[in-house]
Amino acid sequence: MTPALQLIRRDVVPALKEPTGCTDLPALRWNPHNLLVVGQVAVAVVVTVCSGLCLRNLIGLKRTDPGFDPAQVVAVSLTVEMWPVHDRPDLRRFFEDLQTHVARMPSVRSTGLALSVPLSEGGGMTQMTRIDGHDLSAGQKRSLHFGMAGPGFFQTLGQTLLAGRDFTVRDGPDSSLVMIVDELFAQRYWPGQNPIGKHVTLASAMGQRNAEREIVGVVKAIKLRSILEGTRPWAYFPLAQYPKYTPALLIRTDGNPRPLVPMIRKEAAAIQPAPTCDVGTVADRIWRLLLPQRILTGILSSFALVGLLLSASGIYAVMAYAVRRRTREIGIRIALGAQNRHILMPVLRRGVVLLVAGLGLALTMSLSGVWLLSHQLGRIRQWDRFFLQDAHTWDVTTYAAACIVIATVALLASYIPARRAAKVDPMVALRYE
Repeated sequence: MTPALQLIRRDVVPALKEPTGCTDLPALRWNPHNLLVVGQVAVAVVVTVCSGLCLRNLIGLKRTDPGFDPAQVVAVSLTVEMWPVHDRPDLRRFFEDLQTHVARMPSVRSTGLALSVPLSEGGGMTQMTRIDGHDLSAGQKRSLHFGMAGPGFFQTLGQTLLAGRDFTVRDGPDSSLVMIVDELFAQRYWPGQNPIGKHVTLASAMGQRNAEREIVGVVKAIKLRSILEGTRPWAYFPLAQYPKYTPALLIRTDGNPRPLVPMIRKEAAAIQPAPTCDVGTVADRIWRLLLPQRILTGILSSFALVGLLLSASGIYAVMAYAVRRRTREIGIRIALGAQNRHILMPVLRRGVVLLVAGLGLALTMSLSGVWLLSHQLGRIRQWDRFFLQDAHTWDVTTYAAACIVIATVALLASYIPARRAAKVDPMVALRYE
């Protein structure tokens, strides 16, 4: 509406004297449509930066190495609607029977039961009140993160047994309490020593209090709870010593495990009573956990594409309008011997000025927005703990890439009208004169 209002307020006498086809708006250095283009460029850069940060974060999370290949492990667990489930012997028997049936499939390499699916934000924590070889003062405790596993669990995940033995069927409810620790646990408490045979007393663990456990094995350290997990010591307890809890079944196959998924579902449905189960690779479960990040990245990418198209069309429209206004001048200059570069440079210079102004405004908006975002990350991660965990809010590469993309598109949008200006027929100007 701004050009229409300018035309309404314009003096009609000079307009009637202008040659046909050359009526235009007054030439203002920073008229409204120039300011609009600058705003479009700024918004396009800001949204592209946000999209780039989310994309880098998503790619980084997907490339995180948990210490094993989650795409090669199929997990079978109860659906979320059935959680929590305690003291259900029928469900325990269901997973034990399913493990027996699945282990007979020709493409299955190994199977194992665990209390929770790896990298699904599951696991427990307790306190250690006594550690062999370490003096703990009265009332002092050390935290311990633990998981529960059955025979074949470490082989299924690909965790190398570094010392000692694996869990066996003899590690039942009536046998002595044992535990397997990872290499980080062994290095922290017994560096340079053999931890096999050492004892650790726990304050409580899933209902068991003042339980002293003997270390019978050491395995390779992996990320068990989450892909965001740092390097921390872990311990594993025999799942059979906690018969009240319903486990999950883990399966490692030879080759692609996806064709095995429908076969596992069929076997699960044949065992009665058959509960509702979630069957899929561990990698698929991680991908589902990243659903909020994927949605956010998709939305911002769409906005970035729209902003890119708007800024390109805005600069193109302004440049095309400027060329149309100067048709007579350009034609006369060409008739008087002006070279192409003398025609191209003034038009491109105007596009560059708009681009630089937009990038400057975008930088100011981005720095202000990122400063605000960095102070709100804690609250945002309460809703989505994966938000910008693998990408820094001040990532220079993302800012530079966004500016380069916008600048390339903007310069191309400026070049097309400039190139058209350089091809103006001089006879057009002579006819107007």
